[in-house]
Amino acid sequence: MKDLSKKNAYRLPKNRRLELEHYCRQYHSIKGRVIFLLESRAMPSRMSTPGRGKEWSDRTGETAVELTRLKARITPIERAIDMLDESVQYCVLENVTNGTSYDVMNAKHPMPVSRQEFYSEVRRFFFLLSELRN
Repeated sequence: MKDLSKKNAYRLPKNRRLELEHYCRQYHSIKGRVIFLLESRAMPSRMSTPGRGKEWSDRTGETAVELTRLKARITPIERAIDMLDESVQYCVLENVTNGTSYDVMNAKHPMPVSRQEFYSEVRRFFFLLSELRN
């Protein structure tokens, strides 16, 4: 990956950019886990605790804690996407979460912006995400 010019307003160190890219690639698996937890029934179950006999687990509480943790991981991505121009939000999300290039998306359907504007928005997204995660 080529380092950006120091004049670029959205310049990030290479390692920070790579960290954010890997963070974004987890978006769909985390989102799928959130949907699964929301759709599943959080029923209490009996579990054995050493020395205390049988007790009821708090599956609902455990699910709520897990949902909170997972939502905290995807919220910065969604907030950064919301700060972009509406015409490119879906395209940028597709690029940063799946690695789909401009050319592939443009082949499927005409892109609303040029390649240069698109990648400028991608850089802006990573800059905003970096700010939100600090």
